[in-house]
Amino acid sequence: MEIGIPPLPSWAGAHPLIVHLPLGALAVVPLLIILGLIVPQCGRAFWWSALALMAVGTVGAWVAVESGHAAWEVALKSGEAGEVLERHEELAELTRNAFTVLTGLYAAMLLGPVVAKKELSWKANWGMQVPFLVLYAAGLLILANTGHEGARAVHEFSVLSIM
Repeated sequence: MEIGIPPLPSWAGAHPLIVHLPLGALAVVPLLIILGLIVPQCGRAFWWSALALMAVGTVGAWVAVESGHAAWEVALKSGEAGEVLERHEELAELTRNAFTVLTGLYAAMLLGPVVAKKELSWKANWGMQVPFLVLYAAGLLILANTGHEGARAVHEFSVLSIM
């Protein structure tokens, strides 16, 4: 068996590879935020790591939407497959926008005390982080639905086989 570097797919064909970065990165963020809450002496390190991973995942979501637009151009868009692809596209754009807002909000939450040169209390951190996690869970729900519709396009309608 020979192992080598596989050929690079076209931009449209790269979409299935690209989407896994935001899926994985954005899904891990809540774990880091929760670790920051339960290990307060390392809280800020976990939260800044969460923000960095959130930023990587959000940029990945922007790239995934763009590669998805390219894949859309070559995909069969008729019948029920077309409806699934349209829903997938709408959800992908909503996901991208939701995580752009969430990342900006979280950056403001972390940068606010730094700019104000004020250390937040344990209670204040819980009071900010927990509601943020609720919002973030809504974003993850949108992300999961986006992935589900993409998986339907692939597994129910074999959309990849026509790209």
